[in-house]
Amino acid sequence: MLTNKILLIDDDPEEHDVFCEVLASLDKSIDCIGVNSCSEGFEKLGASKGLPRYIFLDLNMPASHGKYCLQKLKTHPVYSTVPVFIYTTSNREIDKYEAKRFGAQMFFTKPITMGELKNIISYVISEEWKYN
Repeated sequence: MLTNKILLIDDDPEEHDVFCEVLASLDKSIDCIGVNSCSEGFEKLGASKGLPRYIFLDLNMPASHGKYCLQKLKTHPVYSTVPVFIYTTSNREIDKYEAKRFGAQMFFTKPITMGELKNIISYVISEEWKYN
């Protein structure tokens, strides 16, 4: 069962604050949950009643690389159905290719402005991505 939550897996706590602030400005009914690593993400998923609507995942994390986390999510019997959006500082073509190959819905390079971030989150929660 999907819940009205978005899980952000990113090792930067400041990123959680900005992301969740922008999400709240768009839709206060969606809970924003930030965790610092893939292992914390799996702990949060395991303890949750229901699945998040979406997972946003950073690739560049010191404890475990986001690609590894994406593979674990997409091969998990319960979590594989949750759409995962890569949200990272990388803009390397190999990262984009591998993210798609491992099952990410889309790849977003972290924007410079709050307006750009608002556009990304709005695009995802409006589900426009399903039709493009």
